[in-house]
Amino acid sequence: SGSTYGNAVGVASGQLPSMDRVTPFDSPDSYLWHKADGTHAVVGGSGNQMPPSGPPLTAEQLALIQDWIDSGANP
Repeated sequence: SGSTYGNAVGVASGQLPSMDRVTPFDSPDSYLWHKADGTHAVVGGSGNQMPPSGPPLTAEQLALIQDWIDSGANP
């Protein structure tokens, strides 16, 4: 929804305020990407990998997230 988009794109992460949750066209500078990829601690973040319960995302699901961010993170 629009409010979810507005709370994610161009908004500082609560766990790592120096990095936006989603930076359009820049997955390496998007905290959401690092949380999904499991690299959030490497960039200074905290908490668990996304999703917090259940199996990690598949390579195909990670590719969809990365492609969405790198293509502009359109709603």
